[in-house]
Formats: sequence, structure tokens, C-alpha cells
Amino acid sequence: PSHDLWEERDGIHLQTLAVVYGALVETSFLAQTFGDFTRAKRYSLVAAEISSAARDAFPLTDRGWLPRMRRVNYDLGTLEEISEEDKVLDAGGAAALFQFACPPNAEPLFPAEAVKKTMEAVKLHLWVRGGVGGVARYQMDPYCADSRCEYGRDIPGNPWIICTLWLAEWYIFTAECEADLSRAVQIINWVVRNAALPSGVLAEQLHPTTGKPLGVSPLAWSHSTFVSTIQRYQLKRRILKET
Repeated sequence: PSHDLWEERDGIHLQTLAVVYGALVETSFLAQTFGDFTRAKRYSLVAAEISSAARDAFPLTDRGWLPRMRRVNYDLGTLEEISEEDKVLDAGGAAALFQFACPPNAEPLFPAEAVKKTMEAVKLHLWVRGGVGGVARYQMDPYCADSRCEYGRDIPGNPWIICTLWLAEWYIFTAECEADLSRAVQIINWVVRNAALPSGVLAEQLHPTTGKPLGVSPLAWSHSTFVSTIQRYQLKRRILKET
């Protein structure tokens, strides 16, 4: 158990599982490359154990996506039943499924269909349709919320730049031809036009209806994610051009 990506909740988190699984798979591959087959096998076996346990503990919910977390009963050493709070759609957990848990040299942590459904839910349920656009961290996110705004289906929370760019990264990840990359370009352009200040500074998040920068500004995480997204786009575009 640990705290989640947003430093708000304690438990076993979808995002943490994805990162740990991906790290173990890549470390196993690295150990094998350097001839350390004992460690390579050990890391691979632990990754397989995590994958098996994760698929059992994190099934698709009745809402159509993977739960963001499981809570732990520390007295009994068991998992609590999946609550409605655990089922809340979280952009961080969803994005980690393809960013870290779909390594090229191993089986993905979760079935491809579960990953696809969860990311499709992000676009459907976390996009701020009733405001400036962009992707919220999770449903009914209270952080920096404006009491004058009506949060709900159309405004699930304030749009975060990193979360919005993760959706672009998903479109890049799944693109099968150059035309598929257009969806990612649209989101990148949205960030440039709606989130960046004239100086180029990117804040943490935006007000959902006015677009005013909120939170830390500049936020290094926003800037590094923007750079990473552009790099992923350029690499994928080059690969698709050559195939």
C-alpha cells in the first residue's frame, strides 16, 4: 500500500501497480541484456505475480472501466470490497496503463480491451465539455474547485494540463496511420491556445469556465509532459511514415 499519485489517498492504486509492473519488466530485460539471468528471472516472476494478482483485484467495474484503487484492511491484512469511491475514474491510473504497463517485450498488465475501455471513459467522462475543455484529474475533483461553478457530468473538475496531454499520448500510442495522429495534434494545439500564457508558461490547471491558470505556475510537470508528448508524437509519426 502507498499514497496515490495525487498524494490524497492510501491504498493499492492502479497507477502504482502499472508503474511497478513496467519497471520490473524493463529491469528484467536489462538484467538479461547484461547476462544476469538470475535477477532477470526473479524480476520476471515477480512481474508475473503482480499481473495475476492485479487482474483479480482490479476487474472492470459496472461503470465500464478499471477501479482507481483498492483499500486495505490493515487489521486483517485483506482488501476491502470495492466501494463507489474506489470506482471513481482517475486519469492518472488510466494513463499509466499504457504509459508503463504495456511494455513492448512482455504481456500488458491488463487486457488490451480493459485499457481501451478505461481510456475511452477518460475522454467521455473527464473531458470538461461544459467549459473550456481539457481533462480533469478525476470525477468531482475538489482541489482548487470554484464554489460558483456547477461541477458534475459536464464539468467533472478543473482541467489539468498533464491529464489533457496524457489523452494526446493515448491517441499517439494507438495510432495506426498518420491520419490517426490528428486527434493528438488537436489536443496539443488546445494546450498551446488555451493553457499556455503568452510567455509560454504552463500552470498546473485551469479554471473550468474562464480558463484562468490555477495552482502552481509554472509547473515543471506540465512543461515536461508537453515536451514528452511532442517527442512521442514525432517518434510515432516517423515510425508510421516508414511503414
